Amino acid sequence: MKAAVNQSFETLSQVTEAFSSNRRYGAEIILPDGERRYFRSRSCSKKEAEKEILVYVASIENYLNRPVFWRFAGDKVYRMGNLDAPKGKLRQKIKKAVLEFFDLD
Repeated sequence: MKAAVNQSFETLSQVTEAFSSNRRYGAEIILPDGERRYFRSRSCSKKEAEKEILVYVASIENYLNRPVFWRFAGDKVYRMGNLDAPKGKLRQKIKKAVLEFFDLD
């Protein structure tokens, strides 16, 4: 936010971009009994926030011995458990799928 004070902006989109870069990410967690909990990460980076959220979800799952659903605040898709979603380039994903399909491991 301090960086935004010292800059001059020509358009409204530049102003909103400067302030949104300092946004902290939050998550909505649904427990097995239907209760919703909200967790706000300390990080402004989405990757770091996801790591914090996954650690929090893992601790809840260890306590309950059951999986929970969660999503980033504002997302439409829920994730299940503390497993990280597969990431990588399309080429790596295709290579992995071909190796698994033909059992070439």
